[in-house]
Amino acid sequence: MRLIMLNEWRQWARERRLIALLIFGVVIGAVALWHQLDYQADLLDVRQDAQQKSRREWLSQEPKHPHMAAHFGNYAYKKPSPMHGFDPGLTPYTGSSVYMEPHRQNDFLFSQSQENGTGLRFGWLSPALICQLVFPLLIILFSFNGINGERERGTLPLLLAQGIDLRRILFAKTLATFLVFELGFTVLFAATLGMSRLVMATTVPVSTMLYVWSIYTLYLFCWSLL
Repeated sequence: MRLIMLNEWRQWARERRLIALLIFGVVIGAVALWHQLDYQADLLDVRQDAQQKSRREWLSQEPKHPHMAAHFGNYAYKKPSPMHGFDPGLTPYTGSSVYMEPHRQNDFLFSQSQENGTGLRFGWLSPALICQLVFPLLIILFSFNGINGERERGTLPLLLAQGIDLRRILFAKTLATFLVFELGFTVLFAATLGMSRLVMATTVPVSTMLYVWSIYTLYLFCWSLL
């Protein structure tokens, strides 16, 4: 099985189109990473500034009854976390600020989906979107000829004649595809979290990181199996 995996990687290395697709995946992943980190850093600065101004306005009220002072209201802004550098989640659709006042629960306001129109339905450019849409397409392009190619070249009977069964061949080729894209995802995920922590100066719980990493690992493995 190890030799089958090595042979699969050698065949990919000889195919210039696959190498070009791999380079494209690296470039688009880097662009998504830069775009998301730059956007989240600007967003953090703007929301922190708005939060401080809202707080100063509330504190600068004239002396009055505490209940009346509470009715003045105050804005609360959701701060982006380092995980937003990888996947913004539902934040672009649910809004980022809420007006807090007594006796009333307001909805979140100013979501990016309202400002960007219908284009946001196709997804928000981020490393997560690359892993969800681009990686599965590349997996198909890399592995669609894994078994059919062996049959067309007449090498599949030769492999079976060596004593290895078809299930092991299928699993070895699946593993060869999965490991390449799992490595790419892990590097992209680690780079995103590392740079996000530097930009936002906050940390992410290890359990959260492991949960997201496990979900995407399972997702890529399912596509490799298909």
